[in-house]
Amino acid sequence: MNRRKIIFVATREPSYSRVAITLEQLKSKFDVDTIVSRRSSYAMRMLSVIWQLLRAWISGKLRNSDAVFVGFLAQPILPIVR
Repeated sequence: MNRRKIIFVATREPSYSRVAITLEQLKSKFDVDTIVSRRSSYAMRMLSVIWQLLRAWISGKLRNSDAVFVGFLAQPILPIVR
């Protein structure tokens, strides 16, 4: 059985508890590619995540996934994901 492919996007660092717990649960049921950043600066994390989203869009990774799950602090990047 093929597992569904999900792209997980979060603008908080992956070690943040809400992000880590959500990601762990998703990985237990789906094949998950992550778009996150470990940068300490919020502005740099946002730029990094946006850059990764653009690369995923250009490469076709976004179109080839079954779903995009936007995690913690999604509001600033939802227009880009849409």
